[in-house]
Amino acid sequence: MQFIPSLLNRLVLPVFLLVLLVPATLGILRPTEDVLEDENRRAAAFPGLPGDIAEMRKIPGQIEDYTADRFGLRAQMIWLWEALKRQINGKSSDRVLAGSDGWLFLTDLNVVDRSAGRFISEEGVAEVLATMMDIQDRSAKIGASPVFLAAPNKHAIHRDALPDFARGAPEQTTELDRLIDNAAAAGIDVLDPRPVLRAEAAADRPVFRLGDTHWNSYGAAFAFDQVVTAWEQPTWRFDPGARLTGYETVVIDGDLVRFANLSGQFADQMPQLDLAGWPAVEEVTREAFDLDYDQPSYVVDYGRAGPTILVIGDSFTRDIFPPYLGAVAGRLIWIHHRNGNFDRNIFERELIDYVLFEFLQRQIPVWQDGSGAAE
Repeated sequence: MQFIPSLLNRLVLPVFLLVLLVPATLGILRPTEDVLEDENRRAAAFPGLPGDIAEMRKIPGQIEDYTADRFGLRAQMIWLWEALKRQINGKSSDRVLAGSDGWLFLTDLNVVDRSAGRFISEEGVAEVLATMMDIQDRSAKIGASPVFLAAPNKHAIHRDALPDFARGAPEQTTELDRLIDNAAAAGIDVLDPRPVLRAEAAADRPVFRLGDTHWNSYGAAFAFDQVVTAWEQPTWRFDPGARLTGYETVVIDGDLVRFANLSGQFADQMPQLDLAGWPAVEEVTREAFDLDYDQPSYVVDYGRAGPTILVIGDSFTRDIFPPYLGAVAGRLIWIHHRNGNFDRNIFERELIDYVLFEFLQRQIPVWQDGSGAAE
């Protein structure tokens, strides 16, 4: 019986050498292209001759970067490593990535790499821009004031909680950056809450839920304040920074918790907000329509004088924005954007004063403008 352990010991070195030699050999026989298209960047170049001592000291790191970018089976090993990192409390989910301190992150639509700027869908950027241009034109025809809000990926805000391999460089251009720049060139200002949300996150004040893809009520309030400021209604601001009193630990199931098979086991941090002086929100009537969709549209009447606000959005505004918008609106109309294929006739059917178009950063690559403006 001692033969088997002895044989295994003898195989350790050959197997170890094989694991090293196969990728190295493939890296020589099948050299990597200079442009890593999957990561939207150029591969690290081999260092040239140093001109001084400072440049000489950089050579070891440059050689390491060059080797890492050209190692054989690199893409396959990155995939394997990410798969291993998705083990959460002994359970596995292809849709969830475990971060530090209990943070969970979505992996759908390759959002991890897209948040790091490794992929950019120029077609998706063009499609979202076409939708915004169409909304701007339709709003102008009825005299409504449109505002465009980008709901960022959780990965872009609580970046420090991501595993090292998933972070990317802070200065890397992302699809949202490209869209904001292209929209500005077209005369459209896209509200970008990332700077203020990152500042709160850096101060250890979570603006997203740990076990969910969505921002929490605190993070949403910052986005709301940007929206009403863009509408030139500063008296509508909620001022969340002055209202936060702390966080309550609650065992609650977010969408990521369910995806990771952790229902009933996950404690999240829920912000506590002081609502003193904030108008009470009471719905007189709520009428749902588009019942065939998983997030039905609705109209809320608050039974008082006030503007009619149209929100074209998704789950980031459907339930979490009414407590804010309801304090200032007479009527609220919420419809799902359906990734660009929403019913444009809403502009003709309703008397609308303000329009909020909210879209998710992670949905940019799958957007399909339904107005025909992108064709």
